[in-house]
Amino acid sequence: MKRIAVLGDTLAGGKIYGIQRFAYELLRQLDRMDLSGLEIELVVPEYAPEAESLAGFKKIRLVRSGRIRNAFLWRQICFPLYAIRRRALTLDLTLGLPVLKCDIAGLYDCTYELFPEDFRTFREKMKRLSYLAKARLVSRRSKRLIVLSRTAGEQLKRCYRIPASKLRLVPCAWQHLKRIREDLSVLDEFELVRKDSGQVRPYYFTLGSVLPHKNLKWIAEAARQNPDSLFVVTGSLELSDYIGSTGLLELENVIVTGYLTDEKVKALMKHAAACIHPSLSEGFGIPPMEALSAGSRILLSDAGCLPEIYGGSAVYFDPRIYAPIRMEELMSREAGPAGDVLKKYSWRRSALRLKKVLEEIG
Repeated sequence: MKRIAVLGDTLAGGKIYGIQRFAYELLRQLDRMDLSGLEIELVVPEYAPEAESLAGFKKIRLVRSGRIRNAFLWRQICFPLYAIRRRALTLDLTLGLPVLKCDIAGLYDCTYELFPEDFRTFREKMKRLSYLAKARLVSRRSKRLIVLSRTAGEQLKRCYRIPASKLRLVPCAWQHLKRIREDLSVLDEFELVRKDSGQVRPYYFTLGSVLPHKNLKWIAEAARQNPDSLFVVTGSLELSDYIGSTGLLELENVIVTGYLTDEKVKALMKHAAACIHPSLSEGFGIPPMEALSAGSRILLSDAGCLPEIYGGSAVYFDPRIYAPIRMEELMSREAGPAGDVLKKYSWRRSALRLKKVLEEIG
């Protein structure tokens, strides 16, 4: 029986971001498969407050181990030591990068390598150096590396001199949105419904973090140059103080909501005139696929892997050109149907790819 210890601390942490979504949905699908020959354990700290939310797995066993409360030290000490004691292979899908033992790891983009100017404060610079050191060690020591797209894989090969034989493609998908019921209260919460007619006001929606490479500067410039258009920006404000420098918070035609539930995000996607994704770098880009599955038009940056993933289903723009930005002209362009993209990606097929990786290494 081959044991697999999965790094799970951030999956028990409450809020779900893109990386956690990817990891959780793959594990959810694996749990429904024939796991003969595999014993998979999802390892979380002993004190993890919300680990019970992961206890619905039937075949994947939830394990609490390690009392160290510092997240970095738990990932670097408690988790690998548990795996060593259990003689288990380790799987890290959430960028914890435990250098002591990391047999299979996800490396998803080269943001830290390609955008050093985004890390401005001393703390951010130290975080970047720590990540780069861990990523270099893990890329050399690991047996397999998971990538989300071919474009990201090529970037990672160049940045870390990774042999192609070590990379395995396991893309993201969108079917989790089927389980989410839209919460229409968000439209009233942010006054997106006209009081006189009850109709939803036209708006453009953006979902993403406030990290600089997500390029909210483009949204700010679009709002300044299109004052009659309304922009709604959703995502955590906890990760960076970058949003203040964009001027978004001062623009009257921009609503910055902060972090919202999946139910509210789905409602905003579904009722938007279009969803905009202006990122300068992506390993995959789940939000546009969620938007497509909700029936929204998507306006995408032509940078990174996005054209590879979304093909003709999107309208593209250059995210480094900040003037002129004419929303009416972008909206006048035709895009192909979403069906081909949505059929191409599924969590089940991606989980089957991951299962094959788990089975092929000893």
